[in-house]
Amino acid sequence: MRQLGLVVLLVTGGSAAQANPAHLALMPTAEPTVSAASPDRIALAHRSSGDETKSRCRPIKFKAGGISATVSGTVKAETRDRPVDPLCYSLAVSDGQRVQVRLLSGTNVAIAIEGIGDANDAFDFVTRSGTYELRVFTLFPMGQHAPFRMRIEVSPPPDTPRLPNSSEGLPDRAAASPAGKLRGRWLGLHRRVRFPLGCDSGEPVFYSQDGKYMTEGVIGTWRLQGNRLTETATEIAEPGEPGAIGRPHVSRIAWEGPDKFVKTFPDGSRMTFRRCPS
Repeated sequence: MRQLGLVVLLVTGGSAAQANPAHLALMPTAEPTVSAASPDRIALAHRSSGDETKSRCRPIKFKAGGISATVSGTVKAETRDRPVDPLCYSLAVSDGQRVQVRLLSGTNVAIAIEGIGDANDAFDFVTRSGTYELRVFTLFPMGQHAPFRMRIEVSPPPDTPRLPNSSEGLPDRAAASPAGKLRGRWLGLHRRVRFPLGCDSGEPVFYSQDGKYMTEGVIGTWRLQGNRLTETATEIAEPGEPGAIGRPHVSRIAWEGPDKFVKTFPDGSRMTFRRCPS
């Protein structure tokens, strides 16, 4: 996958009012909770590659002459009291190759590549000779199996090496668009949350490239057109109002740089968001 061809990696299965599903998980709680994206969860996704871990990593294989591979699987259901190990895939590459990994489908699923990034749905990076381990895991312990599909492309080194950009390693054209800028994990700042410590809790909202968003207790869809962000909850752990699921909520985004924006909610309240470090 690394030396001759272009390899693409797809993975399939991302002050607020209670009436707004997009706000539910942003409400401060009495005590911070630990989610699948917590330090313990990230540590689990990046365990050392000893003999035991290596035996669990499935090599990503390409057909003869192929430059891409598609991998599908299912992350087992987990709860806060019953965590599960991430699925591990290994990718052997040569020095200077370009690797693109893309999560094609999957709800509440993310990829981590040690030395490259955590909890993401897309990666684009130039390799060093060796073996990379890709771990697929759930962001939040929803108690449901999480099927996914991912695609990997590996190509020879380009004439001009490309480095990951600030928008989660997305291609330059996509990263330049408003929707491309929004993809990734964001922490809403309020008086009970500090940046970047809050990124290790259940507070952040994760906007994935497939038009889904996830935050603790809420899963939904999103669409960004200009500065208008439409969010529609599809699953809510504890709905606070009949009809909350399936009701679109339109907010406005004002960018203050590539890693910071101010969101004005439908009720007129505002909140500043900062991109969580990978």
